[in-house]
Amino acid sequence: MKKWCNIIVPTFICLLIGSTAKYFQSDSLRTWYPYLHKSILSPPNIAFPIAWGIIYLCMGISIGLIFNLKGLQKKSAVFYFCIQLFFNFTWSISFFYYQNPLLGLI
Repeated sequence: MKKWCNIIVPTFICLLIGSTAKYFQSDSLRTWYPYLHKSILSPPNIAFPIAWGIIYLCMGISIGLIFNLKGLQKKSAVFYFCIQLFFNFTWSISFFYYQNPLLGLI
């Protein structure tokens, strides 16, 4: 049972962080993003929440699997995971809230 909790709880946390990022995007998705010059290969807007939901779900499962590991590298894996989760979250703020594609790219 503990192994499942090690997967379910981090997955829920990752999805919560992803949905929190949506708060910073809401105004820009209506007023700024639709007017950007985008490639004709850009997917339709409905694809983005689905894709990001799947990404955050996979991130939660992956950190849960890492929590179930035993070994010396577990601590560093968790550290690097937290860093990438932070950057995934701040990307939404950089790109949408500050409306700065360059900052989002960095």
